[in-house]
Amino acid sequence: VLIIWILITIISAFGALHVQDVLKGEGSYVKGSESFEQNELINKDFPKQSTKNVIVTFKSQTLTVDDPVFQEAINKVKDVTKGNKDIGDVYGYELDQSFISKDRKSTFLLINLVDKSIEISSEAADQIATKIRKLSFPSEIEYHITGSQIIVGDMTRLSESDSATAEKRILPIAIILLIFVFGALVSALLPIMIAVMSIVITLGGLYVIGHYFELTIFCKAITSMMGLGVGLDYCLFMVSRFREEMEKGTDAKEAAIIATVTAGKAVCYSGLAVSIGLGALLIPDLALTRSIGFSGVLVVIVALLLSLTLLPVIFSYLGDRINSPRKFHKLVQYSSGVKDFWLNWSKTVMKHPYAFLISGLSILLFISAFTFQMKLWNSTVLLMPEELDSRAGFVNMMEIDPSRKFSPIGVSFETKEDSYSVEFVAKITNAR
Repeated sequence: VLIIWILITIISAFGALHVQDVLKGEGSYVKGSESFEQNELINKDFPKQSTKNVIVTFKSQTLTVDDPVFQEAINKVKDVTKGNKDIGDVYGYELDQSFISKDRKSTFLLINLVDKSIEISSEAADQIATKIRKLSFPSEIEYHITGSQIIVGDMTRLSESDSATAEKRILPIAIILLIFVFGALVSALLPIMIAVMSIVITLGGLYVIGHYFELTIFCKAITSMMGLGVGLDYCLFMVSRFREEMEKGTDAKEAAIIATVTAGKAVCYSGLAVSIGLGALLIPDLALTRSIGFSGVLVVIVALLLSLTLLPVIFSYLGDRINSPRKFHKLVQYSSGVKDFWLNWSKTVMKHPYAFLISGLSILLFISAFTFQMKLWNSTVLLMPEELDSRAGFVNMMEIDPSRKFSPIGVSFETKEDSYSVEFVAKITNAR
């Protein structure tokens, strides 16, 4: 059992290191829906006007867009886009005066990308942004790079960095707390080991699943968050139960069996219940919910299997060494003494059941009351950190034209008539 889990972890580590290659965007669209078909139609028939774009905003405190210096800055960006096969149409204020602010000191350039897969479009957007950032602009002009693909790229990088930061901060805190809970370093490290293995194996599994189903960039964050949670939780039950049996003088193998039969049963039912609940997220044909479902179900099942198979084997080998190192013996005694607190607490609760029931329900109802005031919104770039260039560019666009709809409703028309005929154009105009 030990060798099998080691091999699975090593093999999964390869997939975990490359899982980002199969994760795509936000996944907030529904395949088969009218909006999805509309988007596909535009990308197919009008590839140079796809919904994937890069937007460069320009702003000056002293110059207007008519100034030659301002014009030179805009033309530099236009020159970068010339001859690039990944770029479709490029729009400036020459074609749409709404691209200019009322004081004529701000404008933006819309660079449409030729429709391709999300990965290729994001890579093309990053390359364009890199070339633009290498340009030298006058000090009087402030520029920012935003757009759909730049924002998706920033969200991907944020998701990765936030997950890594959370793990770096949580793991040391968890180790310290577990040492005080168990009073032993070995006991404290076992839950951490199970949690880390659960995350690595799950990410490896998602790497395989990602080749058959569309998964979003949020998979890594969900896996890390839930992996640490259930991995630590399930292992805590098992380790605590095993140590209780060892304190009674039970043989290590027998203690491991008893821990699995008792605490293991609770862990099993808990894991199955959580997996079934998260499994419901696999039903909607939506990449975002499906990603949460796959990540959650897989990491819970892996943590469950590790707790019920690998831990008993480790217990049988460790035996009393689970309380090592011996210099933590005082902490072991302290952790054992904490049991008296919980024993007294449970007795107090059982003496006054109605008082605690009413108090607990009152607190829960008070907290729940705030849910009626909660406002739910779709995630937007404005929720991202203010220091991000893509967010600053988006804000500049809103300042240029506050009434502009950055998520407009698109309507497509298919006809056998001449789409350029006066009659057909009149029909569309009347339909508005």
